[in-house]
Amino acid sequence: MNPQIQVAVQKIEGQTFVGANIQLDGAAYVKCTFINCNIIFMGTGFLHIEDNNFDTTCRWTLAGSAAATLSFLKLMYASGATQMVEGFFRVIRGEAPPPHISMEGPPSSVQ
Repeated sequence: MNPQIQVAVQKIEGQTFVGANIQLDGAAYVKCTFINCNIIFMGTGFLHIEDNNFDTTCRWTLAGSAAATLSFLKLMYASGATQMVEGFFRVIRGEAPPPHISMEGPPSSVQ
């Protein structure tokens, strides 16, 4: 893990961030606005996102475990496991997961 990035569980509510580097991991962001920010998600722990506004100028980075997961899904799709990958898209869209999909891991609530 990058030593400059600290992961702590904290609630951040009603703030506006402009041009900031924001690591999502370890926090609950509620009713915040992000403008021209670098948004980083590593998949290292708790995350809650609720009623936020992400400006179209924000840049998104998946790093660490989050990047590895995306690479895994890309490889599986290219290898012919399209039903598995599409099953995860169903979960992302809020649909019921197919029977062959289960999810385990740290508590998170992404809305």
